[in-house]
Amino acid sequence: MKLNTASIRFRIAAVAGLAAASAILAAVAVVWSLSLAEDRIAGALSSQRRLDLWSAVSARISDYTFVALDTAERGAAGNRRIEEARRGVDSAFASIDSAVIEAIETAPTDGLKAASANRGRMLARLRAGFEVLDRQIGERMAEPDGAVADQIRGALNGFAVTFAPNLSAIMDDERRTGGRIQEEMRALRGRLTLAAAGAVALALALALWLFRAVARPLVLRLAELGRGAGAIGRGDLRARLSVTGRDELSLALAGFNRMAARLERREARVAADRARLEQTIAERTADLRDANQRLAAVDAARRRFFTDVSHELRTPLTVILGECDLALRRPAREAGDPAGEALTTIRTRAQRLHRRVEDLLRVARSETGEIDLMLADTPVGGLIGEAAEAVAALARRGGVSLGVEAGEGLAARADRDWMRQVIEGLLANAIRHTPAGGSVRVVARAEAGLVAILVADTGAGIAEADLPHIFDRFYRGAGSEAGSGFGIGLALAKWVVERHKGTIAVTSATADGVDRPRGTTVTIRLPAVEPEGGRTA
Repeated sequence: MKLNTASIRFRIAAVAGLAAASAILAAVAVVWSLSLAEDRIAGALSSQRRLDLWSAVSARISDYTFVALDTAERGAAGNRRIEEARRGVDSAFASIDSAVIEAIETAPTDGLKAASANRGRMLARLRAGFEVLDRQIGERMAEPDGAVADQIRGALNGFAVTFAPNLSAIMDDERRTGGRIQEEMRALRGRLTLAAAGAVALALALALWLFRAVARPLVLRLAELGRGAGAIGRGDLRARLSVTGRDELSLALAGFNRMAARLERREARVAADRARLEQTIAERTADLRDANQRLAAVDAARRRFFTDVSHELRTPLTVILGECDLALRRPAREAGDPAGEALTTIRTRAQRLHRRVEDLLRVARSETGEIDLMLADTPVGGLIGEAAEAVAALARRGGVSLGVEAGEGLAARADRDWMRQVIEGLLANAIRHTPAGGSVRVVARAEAGLVAILVADTGAGIAEADLPHIFDRFYRGAGSEAGSGFGIGLALAKWVVERHKGTIAVTSATADGVDRPRGTTVTIRLPAVEPEGGRTA
């Protein structure tokens, strides 16, 4: 696999490798420096220890000399003291001998090893000279001559002539060795200081190079990526990033540019679709406006038509009723006068036709969604009586008996014309769906603050599938037949009753399965009016 030296992964690995190598080199340098320092310190301590031991040798020999002179003056009684002094000198020589051997074995350089060996040879000569001195003193102490003290002094003086310069030379050499070690330590400290300064300078240079070569380009490109993302977030989809290099971040920047280009193309398509949609909406709005204007014109024409029809029908009806009233107010006619009976019939028919015209206009106005109720305390008995009278002829033609039952003093808060039209429509519908020989009854009764008006027939009933839909506008059941007249449907009846704050419900023998004669009952419940002197029963 080809190694991509321009990748961020490679740079990070290189930085990690350099850091690890630097740490290892620093650790090695520290260990090496500590080792050198330890060797130099050990050498200095060893040299100082040997100086102390040489001083101890000098002190023990001085003690031995004093003891020997004192013994020579006192006689044989001092032999034990000489023996103790001799053991002290032997012990001092043994200690310095061990120290010299150790210095030879641990000397870090050949020069130091040779110097230590030379001191060892000088130590051997000094020890040999002391042994000669000790033997001479022993021999003199055994002689009975009274001049022993002078002989011992002569031997000691002869020993001192050779021992003192050699010991001084050895100690001066040890001091020079310690001085050289201190010089080496100072030189080592200088080299270590220079090495530390160089390491610091190298670390700073490496850090600067890493910042300029790795960190700074990454930070700059990440900042550019952040600015590009902010521009995209603000809706500037034309924002693009400069792509330099072939590392992972460059690939990410190139991917960002591709994403921005796709978003820009998608935004352009969305804008074009939005423009087309707005154009379509504008066109549809214009069409709807035109349609509404046409509907308004049609509605205005319809209203004008009904106004004209009302005028054209009301005027002759008013004339007819007026003429009938004038004719009937003339002097009393004889009983059974055909002209009087004819005028009465004409007046009755004209009044009925006038109500039909008013019903027609009322139904037409209700189709606009507006209904004006003239609520008043309305006697229910007279209301259902007028409705029954209006459909009496229809019942006679169909061979259906029509019955009216109303309790005394029942009154409801209602618009008389609208409610009469509702009851009349229900009666007409019941008569049309009742076969010849059947019956239709309209009953009014009181129910706990309400007035219930029931229209019941003995017809075929309403199919169970049709019962939930009978109040839907324009719905016709499977057994419905086209009817005539200006009666209103159940949908409008429900609307009118609810505007009266009442309820309307339908039950059917076929639908509820009760074992009784078939038929349908429509029940209207309206708020009752309290009669004078008490509440309704």
